[in-house]
Amino acid sequence: MKLGLDLVLESHLHLVSGPRVGLIVNPASVNRRLDHAADLFWNHPGIRLTALFGPQHGIRAETQDNMIEWQTFKDKHTALPAFSLYGETRKPSPEMLADVDVLVFDV
Repeated sequence: MKLGLDLVLESHLHLVSGPRVGLIVNPASVNRRLDHAADLFWNHPGIRLTALFGPQHGIRAETQDNMIEWQTFKDKHTALPAFSLYGETRKPSPEMLADVDVLVFDV
């Protein structure tokens, strides 16, 4: 079995190579080896990852308590902004998308 994340990186890389990529991810955004999508995109030489976005519980389970709103922070693994979509803002604002050409959803 292959997950969508595995397929994108193995067979559909052309979809995310070139443009500045933003990822909407959560703690379950992993490949078959349980590597997080943010790390895979960040470490791939053909992908320009520029921003992370997370719904409830954050991008890597930073906020596990139910119904806890969280604030934007800098991701420890990539040093990219991890924009909260589970706080005062529930959808990416034009400012959040300033450095993004394409959004990839893996939730």
